[in-house]
Amino acid sequence: MFCPNCGKQIPDGSKFCPYCGANQFETLLKKQSSPSYSDVSSRESYSGGGYFSFRTMVTPIIVKWIYVIGMIAITIGGLVTMFSGRGSSYYGYYSSGGNFWMGLLIIVIGNLIWRVVCESIILLFSMHDILASIERRIK
Repeated sequence: MFCPNCGKQIPDGSKFCPYCGANQFETLLKKQSSPSYSDVSSRESYSGGGYFSFRTMVTPIIVKWIYVIGMIAITIGGLVTMFSGRGSSYYGYYSSGGNFWMGLLIIVIGNLIWRVVCESIILLFSMHDILASIERRIK
């Protein structure tokens, strides 16, 4: 059995670590209740910190920014479509009513689809974080 606080091997069933004095039950609960990918056990040695050893994922942050930019672009595109003065020509008759509904559809459906795409990408990285934390607990 290893101490989740200091990483040293301790006798099985110990309530406290003889090296650091950590309560094994409380330390284990804290570790399990807030698992994070950047939380690396001290018995494992990684050089270069979280960013340069790829322990900290930056892609979910980038995806969130790309989502906001895409959402703004889709909304602006829908508004331009809604309020553009051009109508569709049908036998010489110009109507702008179709543009309004098409723009509204672009705003609602476009933003919904864009949200699902970005959430799917973030979900992939979240699954990676969870699998990495499970792997660390097993070691």
